[in-house]
Amino acid sequence: METKMKPTISAREHYDRLADAGNGRNDPPFLQEYMTRWDGPLFYDALGDLGDADVLEVGIGTGRIARQILQRVDVYAYTE
Repeated sequence: METKMKPTISAREHYDRLADAGNGRNDPPFLQEYMTRWDGPLFYDALGDLGDADVLEVGIGTGRIARQILQRVDVYAYTE
């Protein structure tokens, strides 16, 4: 029996697809506001300049953080 593998896509494409499907957009405003406290502008400002840093995210979930960090680094590894 031959096993067929699904095609591999980049992390960016994967999370762009989630976003296009409405990931987070359908959350009620109070939930969006709550989550922004965790991964909003203050969080990203605190990270500072990541420069040439390699980033590992453990527990990537829906990729809310990944989508932002992918724009700032060359190497981004993740696991659920």
